[in-house]
Amino acid sequence: MTARDPGRYEQIIDEARRLFARHGYQGTSLNMIAAEVGISKSALYHHFPDKETLYRNLVSSGMETLYTRVRDAMAAEPADPALRLRAFIRASVTYYEECHDSWVSGSLLFWSTDSEAHRALVVQWRDAYEGLLKEALRDGIAAGLFKPDTNVSLAGKFLLSSLNQLSRWYRPDGEKTAQEIMDYFVGMFLHGIEKA
Repeated sequence: MTARDPGRYEQIIDEARRLFARHGYQGTSLNMIAAEVGISKSALYHHFPDKETLYRNLVSSGMETLYTRVRDAMAAEPADPALRLRAFIRASVTYYEECHDSWVSGSLLFWSTDSEAHRALVVQWRDAYEGLLKEALRDGIAAGLFKPDTNVSLAGKFLLSSLNQLSRWYRPDGEKTAQEIMDYFVGMFLHGIEKA
């Protein structure tokens, strides 16, 4: 067997991610991916034995990258839970903008897969990622910055839902950037809109 070309591997991942984001898992075939990369289907098998393995690899690598970026951004704000919460959102939005296809393909996998193996993979990374947000919320409660009766699970779901819905309605040519929108949402979350 010939040695695998690491540049070709990354090209396959990138093209597959783009196709999965646009057509979903069921709507994307190995033939489509091979054609986009400019190789034969048999050459594709030198890198991945089947579509499921390819999909799991690209989703896992994308979610690991998201987790690492967010974790590192939050680590730069160790003393202030509110700033760590903002860092979580900002790093997530930056990843969303820079790696849109990865974000969408991971989201599609979570919401549409019938495969227990696929779901388990996504849940593992989702829990680690969401855990970073919940930790900032718990620390904010413990520090007296957030209300003591804040439901950490629901607060986390509220913020994550705001992030996850961006791909459904946000347009880069709109009035505000994704970062500005999420900063506004976080401000509403932290301060509320009810007049005191």
